[in-house]
Amino acid sequence: MGKSREISFRLRKTGKQIGLADCYIAVIAHNNNVGILTLDKHFIMLKDHVDIILL
Repeated sequence: MGKSREISFRLRKTGKQIGLADCYIAVIAHNNNVGILTLDKHFIMLKDHVDIILL
């Protein structure tokens, strides 16, 4: 998952520590056009980098 690594790397460069697993989930949800039901604040930050639907 090259896009997941790219997003994680970009966020770490800005000082935001988001796990690679969250990046994988965001990219997979985006690719499959499904929403993510979560209370994890990381996904709010990821929404700025991946077009994801948060429920």
